[in-house]
Amino acid sequence: MRSNRLWVLVGALASSIAVLAGCGASPSPAGAEGLTGDPLVIGVIEDTSGAASFYSQQGVRMIEYAAEQVNRGEYPAEIAALFGTNSRGVAGRPIQLVTEDDGNDPNRAVQAARKLVGAGAKAIITTSSSASTIQARVVCQEEEIPCIASANASADIVKNPNADFVFTISPNSTLIAAVYSSFFKAKGYRTVAFVADSTPSSKAVTDAYRAALEGAGMTVVAQEVIPVGSTDATAQVSRVAAAAPAVVFTTCSSAPEEGLFYKYAGDRLATTPKWGTNNLTLADETVEIAGPAINGAKAADLRSPDNKYSTEVAEGFARAQGGDSHLAWTSLTHWDAVMLLKRAFESAGTDEGPRVVQEIEGIRDFPVAHGQPGYTVSFSAENHNGASARAIVPVVFENEHTVVAKDEQMPQ
Repeated sequence: MRSNRLWVLVGALASSIAVLAGCGASPSPAGAEGLTGDPLVIGVIEDTSGAASFYSQQGVRMIEYAAEQVNRGEYPAEIAALFGTNSRGVAGRPIQLVTEDDGNDPNRAVQAARKLVGAGAKAIITTSSSASTIQARVVCQEEEIPCIASANASADIVKNPNADFVFTISPNSTLIAAVYSSFFKAKGYRTVAFVADSTPSSKAVTDAYRAALEGAGMTVVAQEVIPVGSTDATAQVSRVAAAAPAVVFTTCSSAPEEGLFYKYAGDRLATTPKWGTNNLTLADETVEIAGPAINGAKAADLRSPDNKYSTEVAEGFARAQGGDSHLAWTSLTHWDAVMLLKRAFESAGTDEGPRVVQEIEGIRDFPVAHGQPGYTVSFSAENHNGASARAIVPVVFENEHTVVAKDEQMPQ
């Protein structure tokens, strides 16, 4: 666990992370050599052991990488013009990170947020689940500091009460469900079979998508659950095949069970179109388990292979990590969160939370690394979710890698 431990990168991009515990004086944050301003402390809520850990941990590493890049003043071309060629730190102040683990437990998320505030955090980025963020945002509201839930999809996060200081970047579940409905309608699909796992989050996702697709006029002909820890999905695949749906939609939250379904679908569902939520592209473990059977499956991803900004961030991150085989779209949104906070704090000219929140609410057409090429996000006092449908990229698996699905209509 990394409870109340300050993480600082030192030396070159690929250097290791040093953990500070009980030190009296704060050392220089990564990349901060020559910066003389007081550090701007940003807190990060992570999950090291719960259901969100498989994407949270890479997300924390991306935030560390982004903070170092800001301290060094080194940015991809798509955003360099916005900050200038020598815009190191945040108005000359180095970013310093402090992390707290919530174990993907909403109750612990409140404690984690309070500890981060106690450690001097002037903003918080959450990398855990939506349920955790909904609890942690209460602390942001009470302490009046901005909270960025970069990758969370729950529309409830930015709904009052307790939503004045929290923002989300990725599309919420309502918007994503509408996009899936449009994809299926365009193909003339009338019937659908859901395949989920036994986690509470998968059930919540399935219920939301089921309501959206039924509301769009589709009929659910099967709904199967693969228990977490399963090693066989023959029975679930057989029942789905017997229902003869026009399309299969996987709504798993656990990568192994989703991979297991595609592995066993094999020849039984070879001619049936198969779609997954953007969790399908989140972890390479899904593909490793499914093998070639994943080919042909589609998803509404948030990372485009054609987005040069995304590619530049991904390549830089991989170099800093000494090689990283799979970059989740969630990690790209965490990079975007750091860049948004830099812009907002500099525009505010202060680290007073209410002023920084006002600056975030005034951000328009801000370039981000996720989404379609050239995609931007915009916020307002009435809209704390900056996303639009252009964040979504239909992709298909070919040779066990995703490419843009050219036969699907890009959302606008």
